[in-house]
Amino acid sequence: MARPRVAIGSLTGDDHVLAGEDHHYLTRVLRVAVGDEVTLFDGAGGEADARIMAASPTEVHLRVLVRRARGGALGARITLLVGLLKHDKMDWVVQKATELGVAEIVPVACARAVVRLEGERAATRALRWQKIASEATRQCGGARVPVVAEVQPFAAALATAAELRLLFWEDARAAAGARAALRGAAGAGSVAALIGPEGGFSEAEAASALAAGWQAVGLGPRILRAETAALAALTVVAWELGDLAT
Repeated sequence: MARPRVAIGSLTGDDHVLAGEDHHYLTRVLRVAVGDEVTLFDGAGGEADARIMAASPTEVHLRVLVRRARGGALGARITLLVGLLKHDKMDWVVQKATELGVAEIVPVACARAVVRLEGERAATRALRWQKIASEATRQCGGARVPVVAEVQPFAAALATAAELRLLFWEDARAAAGARAALRGAAGAGSVAALIGPEGGFSEAEAASALAAGWQAVGLGPRILRAETAALAALTVVAWELGDLAT
């Protein structure tokens, strides 16, 4: 049976104390006991097996037994940029993108987005998405928690640096196949995938992206919901990079 996994800020030192939500998760949800072993991960590729040495009503004390470094992200660094979606859909995209091994998630303010986030609301939502990414990493056995950025204006999102920058656009007349684009850039160390919101990209946004050097690609003849398109795009990227192939 796999050990329970718990995210921890730093693996420095041999002794660690968990409280709050982590304490609740271990003692109330998983019902661990003194002597049981868990896996700690720092979200940056470091892991350690640890034993529970003591537990109180508010704290769990652990001692590191074995340390190791892991990968856990796709071979290339993948950045998912997605137009703001209604909060439950955005939560779902963050969770599933994390499971697929994305390195960074950037919410983008697009002209046709239903949701508008600014100031404190945007910062609060970004913290929520970061927590969802951490929990998804724990659940899927990953070692690296993706960075979830605060909401970016569309123009700023276009400046994202990557060796291959793909605009997933529903206008099939102007878009090549995503698989062909990925195969044409085999060995790329970084890929950025830009997905529109529920209303898609405006003509001006698509034109700006193309002028900025983004390559328009499609996902076939069907019009997909934005949240479906985001995960389909990541799946195609992961497959072509060999992360999902066996």
